[in-house]
Amino acid sequence: MTEFTFYADSGPGGNLRFSGFSVSGHTGSAPAGEDLICAAISKAAELVCNTITDVYGVGAGITADGASVSLTLSLPDEFSGGASADRADYRFINQYAVNGLLDGFYRWALALAGDSGGCVAVRLAEGKI
Repeated sequence: MTEFTFYADSGPGGNLRFSGFSVSGHTGSAPAGEDLICAAISKAAELVCNTITDVYGVGAGITADGASVSLTLSLPDEFSGGASADRADYRFINQYAVNGLLDGFYRWALALAGDSGGCVAVRLAEGKI
């Protein structure tokens, strides 16, 4: 089974304010190398990580362990509500873009879990990784 854990706190208006995620495991829906669900998860996680680090320029901590098939992304404090930023600051705008991307990934993972026949689990944990 592939397990997603998303880390978040409640933000203004009760919206989730994400600080990172981890995903690990193998869905087991097909043999390794033939599992389309695992391939989709891997590429979606890679897209999210690359967008955050390469497009938005956020110095997120990313660890990948091919042996256990796990990926973890943790955001610096200013992108998870730990520090304030000026509205005119590019980083402040990026906070919302990064959070929106992680929120979309969380919702995608929930939908995938509902369609996967028990091969995918999603959990929401409070706080930071």
